[in-house]
This record gives sequence, structure tokens and C-alpha cells, in this order.
Amino acid sequence: MGRIMRIGIWCAYHVTLEPSEGIGVFAHNLALGLSSMQEKVEVVMVARNGQEDVMSPTVSKGNGRIRVFSIESFSKHIASEANGKEEVQSLKLQLDTIRHAHQRASRRSLDRYESKITRVIERFSGRSRLGNRVSGSLAYFAFGANKVYREFLRVKSRRIERKLGRENSEVVNAPSHQLLEHCDVWLVPYVCLDMKFSKPTVVTIHDLVTYHFPETVSPEALISIKQLVAKVSEQSTIAACLTDFIRRNDLIGQLGLPESKIRVVSPAPPIDFQTPPRFEDAAAEYPILHSKYILYPSAFRAYKNHQALIHAIRILKDRGDRETQIVFTGIQSMPENLRKLVSENRVEDRVHTLGKCPRDVLSLLYQRAVGTVVPSLYEQGSFPLMEALHWQCPIASSRIPSLVEQFSPLGQSMLHFSPHDYEELADTIETLRDSRERVLQSQQYMKSRIFDRTWKDAAEDWVRVFREAIVMYEKSKDITPTTSCKAA
Repeated sequence: MGRIMRIGIWCAYHVTLEPSEGIGVFAHNLALGLSSMQEKVEVVMVARNGQEDVMSPTVSKGNGRIRVFSIESFSKHIASEANGKEEVQSLKLQLDTIRHAHQRASRRSLDRYESKITRVIERFSGRSRLGNRVSGSLAYFAFGANKVYREFLRVKSRRIERKLGRENSEVVNAPSHQLLEHCDVWLVPYVCLDMKFSKPTVVTIHDLVTYHFPETVSPEALISIKQLVAKVSEQSTIAACLTDFIRRNDLIGQLGLPESKIRVVSPAPPIDFQTPPRFEDAAAEYPILHSKYILYPSAFRAYKNHQALIHAIRILKDRGDRETQIVFTGIQSMPENLRKLVSENRVEDRVHTLGKCPRDVLSLLYQRAVGTVVPSLYEQGSFPLMEALHWQCPIASSRIPSLVEQFSPLGQSMLHFSPHDYEELADTIETLRDSRERVLQSQQYMKSRIFDRTWKDAAEDWVRVFREAIVMYEKSKDITPTTSCKAA
């Protein structure tokens, strides 16, 4: 039987990918899916130094198959494995023996027996603790602290230190890309990682939104992003995405990657759900739970199109709606341009920003919402809409190809609107407000077509991609595999 495949997932970017935020949802759910497979694999996740705790919810559910290291501790762990080798331990024992002898040396001379006793010392040192004591004592009585002996010790110790250096330098002093040798294959969940790999890599390109909306970044940043994405996708063994639309539009259309290098693996609904808190306890901190509101859990980025919901709630207000609110979540506070838009539309009392919410509170926000609405201009897909379905919240999204593709299993029960038509969006919110139970019932009836796929299913598809990457890498490097990574 072959050894267990060791899969690395690199989560250490400018921040560590969290299980509840953006691409982190993908990375952590995949790790959990891999840990639940019948075929045993080992998952290694790397976090930024001091941010290992971010990964603890995933590790606790990983069936003992998920290990997390910071970049620094990961280096030390690999060094520890290398130091455990018999040859390295023997060299260290020999070096300790010589240093011990040097400390105990006295002013005795060896005369004509020097070479013979030296050979005896070298024979016993490093074999065992007893051998170390014997050789150390012999050196003490035979050599003394004369110049010949001190020179012998210096030369011998330098020789061993150099040998130890050769054994450990590739691990202890290696740049981070050499540490990647620890795993059989590495998943790069986010394409913007400027690192050279010496193992097969599968990079996930979720979307190239900045290519389509260049105004979201500075011209200099756009140039840097494009250079980095081109470099990473070119160096990767396989480039993967989650929808066929992104494959056609971005990986082929924008990057010009060959079909032979591209794989599409559909996601599954997130599995890191938490039990909602008691309504009374949560409502004390989040009084919006008492209101009728539309929920949009998303980071504030221009292409996320938060302004569409601000315009839509003003239209509803003009139509006589006095109750419906808009609720945004996200790590950052609302940007200045959106605050100005809220003020210009005189809807300060109707738009609420909660910031980053705990996962259990978010589940309650889904349950109590009139609906979850995603008006994004460009996406690879939407995990929040899947989460909303799980918590029995009706959903609606912009009519963009990737979201139409993702939620096509819902058929006519899925509500779509043009992200640029604020009147149509207002109509959609009215449908959710006035016919919530009907929409919810029809979507829940169809949701099994989406939820029948689990992250265990997705993980099995990803493992096939990883195996392909290993084979492709070996062929490209003309490597003859010696050990297959099959189930134990």
C-alpha cells in the first residue's frame, strides 16, 4: 500500500485566510472535506505567524487529519523532522563528546600514542552515551590541554559542524519555497502569492474581477496584479476554478491558459454552520433583528455593488415602504462614498452596517431576514446565498452568468435582477417582502439539487486534480516516481 498523500493549503497571505471570510470559506471547507474522506489524506495548513488560532475551528473538526503551522513554526517542525534522522543524531553525539572532552582537558601530553588513541576515540564517539563517556574520559587522560589536542578538537569539531550544516541548511536556513517540499502537492487558494514552488501546485483562480473593473484599484496596482497573476498561473502545475463561466471568461479569455492546464471543480454549500444564539441574547446586541430587513453579508468592494441596495431602498421609500431596512456586514466600516450616497438619498435610518459578525449571529441574521440579496457585478459564485438557503432564508441575486450558473438547479424559484436596474431590484425586494413564504417554500423544495453535493464530494474531485498535478509535474521534470500516494 502506498503512503498517505500529504496536501498543503497555503493560507498565509497579507492576512491569514479565515474560515468565515471570502476565499477562506473555500479553503477551510475543502480542508474539512478532505479530512472526512474514506481515503485518508493529511492536510497541512499554513497561517501567518501568531495567527494560528484563526484555524482552530477547522482543526477541531478535522478528525485529527488537519495540522496547522505558522510560517515560523512550520520551518521549525520540518527542521525537527530532519534532526530526527539517525545520521544527524550521531553527528550531534560526536560533537557533544568532543566539546565535553575539551572542557575537561588537562595539561597532559600524548607523546607517541596520539594517533592510536585518536582512532579509539573516533571509533567510540557518537555510538552511544556510554561510548561518549568512554571516549571523553580517554581524551581527558590521554591528551590533556596541550596545543596538539586543542588543534585536534578544533579541526574535528569544525568538520562535524560543516557536515551537520549540510544536513540542516536546506531546512533551517531555507527560503520559504523550499519548505514546501514537506508536502506532496500544494493548493494555493488565492492566486496572488509571489512564491516559487518546488512541488506540484494547484492554484485556484476564483475570478479576475480587477481585470473587468480596473477602476477598483490604482493603475500601478493593476499592473502589479496582472504581472503576478500571469506569473503564478504560468508557474502552477494546474489552474483551477469553481465555475465554467470563470473558466471561459477569465482563465481562457483573460489569461489565455491552455485547456490542458485548467480544471473546474464545483463547490458545495459551506459546512461550518454554528447553532444560532438565543434570539433575546442576540437582539440585545443587534436590535436590527426586531426589524424587517434585507441582508447583504459582503465585504465593501466596488464590484460588490452595495450602492444598488441603497438606491433600491430609496425607491421603496418613495413607493411608501416604511419598514424595510438594509443590513450590511463585513470587516471594514462603510466607505465614504457609500456613506455620502446614503445621505444624498436620505435613507440614514434605513441602512445599517454591523461590521464583522460572529458565525452564530450571522446564522440568526439569515433566519430572521426578509431575504438575502446579492447585487454583485462580478463573482465566481456566492457562498452567502448557499448559507442563506441552509438557514431557510429566501434568496435573490444579480443576473450575471456565474450566479445564474450556480443557482440554475433552483429553476424558476430563483429570483434574478439586473444589477444596474435599481427599479427591478426594488421590485425583487417587494416580492421577497410580500411573498416571502411562497418564495421560501419553492426554493427549499428545490435546494436539494444544490445541497446533495457535499464538501466530501468536492474533496474527492480535488484529490483527483491533485493526483493529476503530481503526474504532470513528474512528467515535466522527467521524474520517475518511487512511491505512490495512495490510501493507506
